[in-house]
Amino acid sequence: MFPESIRLAAHAFEAVRPVGLQIGRSIFGEPASRDPALCPTTEFQLIEPESWVRAAQTLAHLAIPGFPRRLPAWARLQPRLKPAVRVVLRPSKVYRYRPARPLPDPSPDQAWFFINGICADRQVLMLNAAYLTELFRRPLTLLHDSTCSLLSDLYDCAFGKGSPGVCEAARMAFAPIYVALKEPRCKRVVLLAHSQGSVVTSVLLWLLRGLYPPTAEELLEGEPRCPEQRVARELAERWSFPCAQAGGGRPHSDASSVRPALTREELAKLEVYTFGNCASLMGFVDRKARLPYIESYGNEFDAIARLGVLGSGEGPREARIGGERFVRRGAWGHLLNAHYLHPMEQEWLALQDGKPNLGIALKALPFNEARLPRLFEYFGGASPAPRVVPAPATPQAAAPAEPMMLLPHRDAA
Repeated sequence: MFPESIRLAAHAFEAVRPVGLQIGRSIFGEPASRDPALCPTTEFQLIEPESWVRAAQTLAHLAIPGFPRRLPAWARLQPRLKPAVRVVLRPSKVYRYRPARPLPDPSPDQAWFFINGICADRQVLMLNAAYLTELFRRPLTLLHDSTCSLLSDLYDCAFGKGSPGVCEAARMAFAPIYVALKEPRCKRVVLLAHSQGSVVTSVLLWLLRGLYPPTAEELLEGEPRCPEQRVARELAERWSFPCAQAGGGRPHSDASSVRPALTREELAKLEVYTFGNCASLMGFVDRKARLPYIESYGNEFDAIARLGVLGSGEGPREARIGGERFVRRGAWGHLLNAHYLHPMEQEWLALQDGKPNLGIALKALPFNEARLPRLFEYFGGASPAPRVVPAPATPQAAAPAEPMMLLPHRDAA
C-alpha cells in the first residue's frame, strides 16, 4: 500500500506540474467559458442571482464533507429532518431523466447511460443531463455518483480510487449496465462518463471482465495492478462471480448470487465515451477483439485528465487508457458542459458546414485507429453503422465449471 501511495502521489504531482499554480484555471477554465451569454450551457449559470437557492445547495454540498450512505429509517420517517440529513448522507442513485419537452426516441433499441464527474450534486447532474439530451436526442438513465465535497472528490480522483465511495458508486451502477447488455431487444449500450465517473466506469469494466470467459493466454498473462482492480475484486468476490475467487483462494459455496456470464455478442453492444478520463487503467474486456469500444477525450491543461487519458503511461505518471484517445490542444477547464460538450458541439457544427476549425479541433493521440471521434456520429439523434467485430478464431468456450481467478491478487515485490 505504501509504495502504491508514493506512485499515486508522484502521478498527481506530474499531472499538475504543467499547470503550475493555475489549478483554478485548470478546473474552471477560461473566463469566456463562465459567461452564460457566450456559453449558454455552462455550469456557472448556477451562480446567477436568480439561481441563488440552487447555488446555496450546491455550495453546501461542495463545502460540507458527506458520506455515500443511505438515509436511516428514522430520517425517512421524519420529513422535516430529511433536508439536514441529506447534506451529510449522499448515496448514489439511478434516475431516468425526463426533459421538459420529451422528444421521440430515434433509436429505441439503444440504451444510454451517464455517470457524472466530481462535484456534481443533483443540480449539476440535471444541467449535464439536459445538455446531453439536447445534443444526442436520446432518453438518458443517470447513474448519479453523488459528491462528498470538493476535497473528497479531488482526493478520490488523485489518490483514493479504491475508496469506499467509489465502491458504492460502482455497486449502484453495475446492475443497470449488466441488465441492458443481457436484454435481447437492446442492440447497443452507450455509456457516457465524466471525470470521476471514468473511475467508476473502469471498475465496471473490471467487473464485466469477471463475467467474461477468459482465454488461456489471458489466464497465463495475469492482470496488472491498479486501484480500480482492487475495488472490482472486492465486489466480484462479494457477488460470487463465476470467474472470481475469495481472498483466501477458496470459491464461494453460495451459487445463488452468481450472474450468467457475458457472451461476445453481448459485450460487443457496449460503447464507452469518457470526458476528462482520470482512471489509472481502462482496458478492453476482450483484448483480442478490442471489446468494448472505448473513446476518451482530454483538454491539454485539464489537470484531472492528465491523471488518466493524458498520462504518459510510463514511470510515475503511469496511466493506461485503451481505445481511441483525443486531446484538445491549448484548452483549459474540466467541467463537462462548458469545457467538453460545448467545444465538441461547435466543432461538430463546423464540420457539418464544411468549415472545420483546425485550431480548436480534437487531435488524435498516437496509435489511434480513428482520426475523428465516433461520438460525433451520434449528434442530433443520428447513429453510426454497427462496428464490425472480428469472429473468434475458435468457438468461444462456455464459462468454466470450476471458478477460476480472473482478477488475481499479486503482492508487490
